[in-house]
Amino acid sequence: MITFTEVGLSAASRQPGSRVRWGAVRALLDHAGWILAATLFGALCGALYAWSLPAMYEADVLVRPESARRLALNAQGTANAGQPADELRPDAMTSRAVLTPVVRETRLDIAAAPRTVPVVGALWARFAGGAQAGPRSTPLAAPLESLSAYAWGGERIDLIALNVPDALLNQPLTLVAQGDQRFRLLGEDGAVLLTGKVGDIARGSGVSLKLAQLTARAGTEFVVMRRDAITAVELLARGLKLEPQRGAATATAPNGAAAGAAAGAAADAVRIAWRDADREHAAAVVNAVARSIVDTQVGHRREQDNQQLDFVTSELPRVKAELEAAEAALARYRARAGSLQPSQESQSYLSGSIEYQRQISGLRLERARLLRNFMPQSQEVRAIDEQIEQLRGDRRSMDSRRQGLSEAERESGALSRDVKVAEDMYMSLRRQAQLLSLAQSDQSSDVRLVDLAVAPALPVGPDRALVTGLAALLGLLAGSGVAALKSRASRGMESAAAIEGSLALPMVGEVVFSPEQLELERKSLAQPRPLRAPVLSVCEPGQAVRLARGTDDAARASLRHCVSTASVRPGAAHEDTVLHDRYLLARQYPHAPAVEGLRTLRASLHFAMDGAANHIVAITSASVGAGKTFGAVNLAVLAAEAGMRVLVVDADLRRARVAGQFGLEGTLGLADLLGGALTLHDAIQPTAVGGLWLLSAGTRPANPSELLMLPALREVLLTCAAGFDLVLVDTPPILAVADAALVSRVAGATLLFVRAGNTPQEKVVEALKYLDRAHANVIGGVLNGLQVRRSNRERCAETSDYLRASAPEDGTVPAWRIG
Repeated sequence: MITFTEVGLSAASRQPGSRVRWGAVRALLDHAGWILAATLFGALCGALYAWSLPAMYEADVLVRPESARRLALNAQGTANAGQPADELRPDAMTSRAVLTPVVRETRLDIAAAPRTVPVVGALWARFAGGAQAGPRSTPLAAPLESLSAYAWGGERIDLIALNVPDALLNQPLTLVAQGDQRFRLLGEDGAVLLTGKVGDIARGSGVSLKLAQLTARAGTEFVVMRRDAITAVELLARGLKLEPQRGAATATAPNGAAAGAAAGAAADAVRIAWRDADREHAAAVVNAVARSIVDTQVGHRREQDNQQLDFVTSELPRVKAELEAAEAALARYRARAGSLQPSQESQSYLSGSIEYQRQISGLRLERARLLRNFMPQSQEVRAIDEQIEQLRGDRRSMDSRRQGLSEAERESGALSRDVKVAEDMYMSLRRQAQLLSLAQSDQSSDVRLVDLAVAPALPVGPDRALVTGLAALLGLLAGSGVAALKSRASRGMESAAAIEGSLALPMVGEVVFSPEQLELERKSLAQPRPLRAPVLSVCEPGQAVRLARGTDDAARASLRHCVSTASVRPGAAHEDTVLHDRYLLARQYPHAPAVEGLRTLRASLHFAMDGAANHIVAITSASVGAGKTFGAVNLAVLAAEAGMRVLVVDADLRRARVAGQFGLEGTLGLADLLGGALTLHDAIQPTAVGGLWLLSAGTRPANPSELLMLPALREVLLTCAAGFDLVLVDTPPILAVADAALVSRVAGATLLFVRAGNTPQEKVVEALKYLDRAHANVIGGVLNGLQVRRSNRERCAETSDYLRASAPEDGTVPAWRIG
């Protein structure tokens, strides 16, 4: 006997990796149609979106840095050649100083475009021919009158100037064409700001604008906007593509990544590119950017030269005064001490001292220049001060080593040194002043335009194939994700193998979902049923089996005689009744795949009942909706057709659905029998199916569980088992009420119905625990309502293909059957 003494998850379920992977694969296979539909839908949306985008043209210009022709003053005050310009650094080329003039020149701070229906409007314009029309084309008519305010192709607007108050900056305004080249401008609230005519400057409400062209149907709306300078510059900076060129290698990156590795170094050359739907405007933008870079470099260089010249000019009087003072001091010393012939040691001292003093003077000059822009406490100035102190210390150290010189020699050397250094510095500053004066008239730039941009002939985007492919990929991922989420959200189990692997519950049958059964249930609910039923006619009332403890074998033999096929008087079962089998799937569609699944269950039940305590089979489920009643009545029909004497007992005293399948609603039954109001002889009713009897639920009691706990239940079932070959008892769900446990304790076998994809695994585990506590002999489970999907279609198709191949070609029913 198969019992569950330790109910729970099987060992296989403790290693869920392979099961989870197979579950994911099965979910993808089962939803392959939806995934394919999502992929195709994504590809279609991507294609429509890609074709709704305007063609984009890219214009570019190449600029190259040149070595500076000007001279610069070094820290010692001497002139040297300047380094290559650094204006081609990405941060310099996208600075506001460079881009602000471009924004004003190309009117990037003004936006004006027709109002269109997203995607649809552009597609209509493209495929209806409006997008291909020339500047003078007639705008296309709106497909619907209610959409006449939108542009549908052929509209043109050229907004030359737009000035708005600060409150209206970056705010979209609506310009409405009125016909005859007239228009009105509306605010966000719909208020009229101004009216005007093309070619004239219109003013009103603090707003002024001028249109050069307006081609549109009357009532067509355009969206216009004035951006503030910072926003316009940021949009231009984000749209520019800067590609540093270094020899043969090219490092391509948008401005956002902007040659990040080269952010701190100037490139050999830079390619500047801009994309725009207007190819002429694209060329104008990059040319304006290139010219602005050149002009900014020239202006920057001129500003530096002017600052340098101002500094040199301001220092010349001071240096000249120092030179004159040094010369005067030397002249006075010579007049007092006379001319001395310097010794070799004195000349060496003078040479070293001059070098130290020259460096100190140069640093002092650099410090004076820095003080024009920095505070004395700044790091730059303090660094110069530290260098000066270091040089002074080195000079004092050198002086201390010249002890062999006389006081006169040292004084003469110091005065000569001061004169020499002051003279060199003064002459250097004079030469620098002359060079800077000449540089002011130099109009050349350190940045050279290799070539100017021209309007491109062919578009470079959008890449419609790429957009379509990405959209298809997104659709595929979305479909797969939804399928996976749906599979994870479904708490039910989808296959018998999964149940056996996770719960160690042997599955004795699989019943596929039956659309025919749905149709029969619909008809059953729509048709009224009579409330009368036949009774057994052969047995005398004194021979009726009554409820009493210790029912003897003679009474059971009498019951077997009463339910034999020959004991039913012909026509008695139909006299004043409406017995039928029109709602039984096994009778109306005997070759349906679901019926074949029940036949397989019948065979499995036949073998599983060997060795059982009795031939009573309790049929239950974990929860409502598993299809146990459907399985019980159709399994009973198939058993009866196989020549067995079958009794169906409806032990679901609360819902009582079995009697309605045979047209026996309203008859007295099990509840009346257990309550003592009816004999077993009168309670058992024949049905329209030969060999099949019914013990209905009877009158609905107020205490169903208490009735089923009476010892009479055991006597009734055992008595029926003696008189029938098979007794099928339909019980309520085991987790809903305790009735199923009471019946399962008496039954020789119990079947647990599980609804595919609906009954959670946790409920099945809990139901098995309940049955185990009731000491029920659970011979296995039945997976009902199995959906035929791609993951199980091949296995399910074997039965369907065989049934179709074995069906009579003329569609007739076989001439005989058992039962």
